Parts: sequence; C-alpha cells; structure tokens
Amino acid sequence: MEGIKALTMLKEHQIDIAYRIFRGYVDQIRLSHSKIHREYSDYSTKRATSNLLNDMRASKTIVGPRIWCNSGYEVKLVKETNEDPLILYEKLVQDPKVSYVMALEGYHNFLVFKNGATILKFAKAIVPSYPSKKTLYDIDPTEKGKLPIDHYPEKWDEYDWRVYELMRDPNVKYWKVGQKIGMSWQTAKRRFWRIMKQCKVFVGFYPLGFDSYSQAIITFKTEYEIGIMKELEKIDRSSFIFKFDDTIILFLSYENTSMNYPFSKLRKEGKICDLHISNPVKYTNRF
Repeated sequence: MEGIKALTMLKEHQIDIAYRIFRGYVDQIRLSHSKIHREYSDYSTKRATSNLLNDMRASKTIVGPRIWCNSGYEVKLVKETNEDPLILYEKLVQDPKVSYVMALEGYHNFLVFKNGATILKFAKAIVPSYPSKKTLYDIDPTEKGKLPIDHYPEKWDEYDWRVYELMRDPNVKYWKVGQKIGMSWQTAKRRFWRIMKQCKVFVGFYPLGFDSYSQAIITFKTEYEIGIMKELEKIDRSSFIFKFDDTIILFLSYENTSMNYPFSKLRKEGKICDLHISNPVKYTNRF
C-alpha cells in the first residue's frame, strides 16, 4: 500500500524529533525552518533537517498547524436521508456555508459543520503523549466536569478577520498578509498575536503516519467530559474533541481492532450514554 510505504520513512529517533517539533507548534504556533533546526532537530546540517521535515509531511506524522476560533457553527449529525447519499454529499460540498462535511458508514450518514448560529460549544485538538502513557483501549476517566465554552471572538474588526482568514496557516509570512490587506508587516504581526488570544492551534501528531490508522467518529453524552479529554492526552496520537448541546463528538485514530470495546466498556460502567460509532467514507474540510 502506498500509505504504508510512506510511513516506513520515519525511524524511531526521527519520530522523537517530530514530536518535539509538534510540541513546538502547540506552544509557539509559528516555527521557521531555521528555528526548527536550531531548537528541535538533532541533525548537524540544515539539509538533513529539511529532509526530515519533507519526510514528516509526506508520511503525515504531523498534520497542520491551523488556527481556529469559534466564529459560529451549526452542527448536524444526519442519521438517515431520503436523497442519494452521493448526491447529498456533493450538494453539501457546494454549499458555501458548509465548512466541513463527512460522509459516514454506521449509525450516522453525515456529519456537517455549517457557518451560522453558534451551536458548537467547544473544539480542541487534543495534545497526545509520546511515548504513550496508556493505550486507547485502557482509557478510564475518573474526573467529572463539563468542557469550557469557546466563545465568539470579541472586539475583532474587519482587519482582524482578514488576518485570521489569511493566516489560518500560521506560518504564512507577515509581509504577504500585509501586502494583501494594505498594512505593514509589523501591523499584521501585531494583529495576528492579538487575535491568537482568542484562537486555538489545531495540529495533529501521528507517530506511524496518519494513513496507517483507521478512523472513527464517536458520539455520546457523559458527565466525564474533562476526564475523557485528559485520558486521551495519555495516548500517543492526536484526537479531536467537539461538543454541541450536550453531545460529545470524538475524531479518533486507532489500530487493528474496532472502537466498540473501549467505549462499550465505558457505557456498561455508566460513564457514557447515547453511544454511537461511525466510520468516515470521505470528507471535505474548510473548517
């Protein structure tokens, strides 16, 4: 398989470096190649570091970074549809208000994020541990508590929104942003770091490469929202957590077996309810 070939490019010590770079994106958001070479790489030459970065991207060991704020999203989980699923998928993709659509197999047919009323309450790219502190199949939340609310940004003007849209990839050069908007690079830089106070960084880490994992979309309700998020911080690859109304949506990457066991166990223990598991078929992401 083509994806598996790409994954063999990174050796164990390279994955260690990749994880340090990933944490650098989480903590500092913007990383130049020079900074990565100086502060995160074990290689003596910039060329070797550059080759690692290319291999890292090709294998999808790191995906992102992207910045995100809760600019107002409706969330829809579609269980059944009278339309042909492929036709409906294309309709949703063509809708300019739809920022994310995923066709699913399983309990749900579609997951849709659409610009509009702020129904989405929380979103986060969970930062994993490498090496892992536990496996996905051993998660056992003990801490109860609700996730905080991601509010709509306050006191942003039209230029702040332009900077946000142009710097969803936070490594875009300030001068390029300033040139497009009509401001100095210093002003673009200042506005970027101001809006980042109300934004999050979405970046994924996958030690074996994203394509080596199977994907699952899991929805449920729980009193252990904080606990489950903290447990997912102990596994060795990224997860994404969303909340709308009282429903949690997890984007999980897993190996070999299905997601039924660990979450069915939590349901039997009374820690989650209304559990549904689906598998992605295809998606379009403008989120």
